[in-house]
Amino acid sequence: MPVEPVVQTTLEGLAMQVEDLSRRVLAFYETEAQRLGLTLPQAMLLHGLDRPTPMREVADRRHCDASNLTGIVDRLEARGLVVRRTPAADRRVKELVLTDEGRRIHDDLAGLAEDIPGFRALDAGERADLERLLAKALAGFDDP
Repeated sequence: MPVEPVVQTTLEGLAMQVEDLSRRVLAFYETEAQRLGLTLPQAMLLHGLDRPTPMREVADRRHCDASNLTGIVDRLEARGLVVRRTPAADRRVKELVLTDEGRRIHDDLAGLAEDIPGFRALDAGERADLERLLAKALAGFDDP
């Protein structure tokens, strides 16, 4: 009876695969963003804006300085995709709110995950396994 070779997965190899997957997913989103007339940062901001959200919170989620966000928001606002709003509860805060057209593009971007080639290649059980494993790996960054 032949013995199956043992595949040794190195952590370095695993990290390189995660990096490659991330790069390919971002390239996919960038291509789709360009099709919609957006840059990748603009598309990612719209994709993550599911409710009126303070600019500070958006900046924190995008891991960028609020001043960097201003230029992206300026361009989205000029296209009529978002508006800045000052909530009555705290006039120091500027919230970002999707316009109707911004909501339409947000919904288009949300549906793109179904089209990512690498994820389409996985069946439902494999996707569930990958999600569970990635969540576990990401949670390891939160451990002290």
